[in-house]
Amino acid sequence: MYELNKCVAVILLFCGFVVFAQDYGTIQYSMERFEQYTNPRIVKHDKEGNLKEKFRLDSIAMAEFDGTKNYFTLDFDTESVHFYINDLDYYLLQLIQLNITTSTRNFYKNRVEDKNFILHDFSEGNPHLVESDIFSNREWTITEETKEIKGYTCKKAVLIEEFESDYPTYVWFTEEIDLNYGLLSLNGLPGVVLGLETNHVYIFANEIDFENKPNIKWPELQKLNYEDHILMMGYKFD
Repeated sequence: MYELNKCVAVILLFCGFVVFAQDYGTIQYSMERFEQYTNPRIVKHDKEGNLKEKFRLDSIAMAEFDGTKNYFTLDFDTESVHFYINDLDYYLLQLIQLNITTSTRNFYKNRVEDKNFILHDFSEGNPHLVESDIFSNREWTITEETKEIKGYTCKKAVLIEEFESDYPTYVWFTEEIDLNYGLLSLNGLPGVVLGLETNHVYIFANEIDFENKPNIKWPELQKLNYEDHILMMGYKFD
């Protein structure tokens, strides 16, 4: 009986540790060229079997990302999430921004209020945080397809708005980590995204750390809703 109670205690202690560890953590993401387009309607090669010019140029450019380095970081604790592009040389940063995120490099989430923000600091003057839920909480179709990423079982989902697109966006998310968060403002799924297929790249979790608590600091800037952000930028609503 003593041995049984001891085993139960060890199991409960382990489970408690896992839950506690997921109160905070850091996920590092790598990226690589995604050669095989998911949509079968896309014809990448000419009749001689050579890559068409557009895909050849894309292939050469995105070959810079070899899937071994960390290009993105997701830090989280019980109150906040910060997803950002790591410090890279100008050429690599331009490739990422042109193909994935335009000019946004920092994404935040207030987990207590369940609100998402992006840092708008790439135009002249008035840097501020923009509440982004008006366009970041997307509608998804969750499929039956699964795959394992870093030991976690992930489900595949596709953006409903892009289902018939030549360049559909697919994500692989897991509910085994206690965090609901997408990447690059692709929110609205019941889990954290560990894999993202978009345009012609594949972003995937490369390292997961639940031992070291990240130091998440929000910029001390004004927080605006989307309408006020548009007005600040000098535009008007019809």
